[in-house]
Amino acid sequence: MKSLPRDLDFSVLESLDDKGKLRCAASSNRIAFEENKHKFTKVGFDIFREDASNSLWQLEAGEDGEWLIRADIVDESAPQGEVPVQAWNAIPHKDGKAVTLAYCKTPVALFSGQQFKFTPHEASVFSRYLTEKLSSKDFQRTLVGHLPQERKQALQQQHPELFR
Repeated sequence: MKSLPRDLDFSVLESLDDKGKLRCAASSNRIAFEENKHKFTKVGFDIFREDASNSLWQLEAGEDGEWLIRADIVDESAPQGEVPVQAWNAIPHKDGKAVTLAYCKTPVALFSGQQFKFTPHEASVFSRYLTEKLSSKDFQRTLVGHLPQERKQALQQQHPELFR
């Protein structure tokens, strides 16, 4: 069985749970803000949007004075009844110079800011754009169709549903 090439950055996926959301401590729905702030965009006084999933999180002070960010804020503006594309994640790298696209936690493609003309400050916007585009089955087929043959074969073995 072929595996995916080694040039993909798996480290950005370590903090994701099985649904592609940021993993929180088992006892709470909060994570340390400082080490994860590159994964969020500020949208209000203490409200942040997770770049990979568009979910809303709230900043709060922990018992030890460390800033934490809490998950599970309901976005009232989100259309009701729509199911978001959970399997795909576009995750900006900490330095903002690239975005890793993953399907079910499997890295699929690496988008560099230099090639796609986005700055480190625009990486989260590019990430959201990719996530929105991936709601289109045609875009998914086109993207997978343009992968190198070796990567495509490895992906097909792991996720045959992408090729139906």
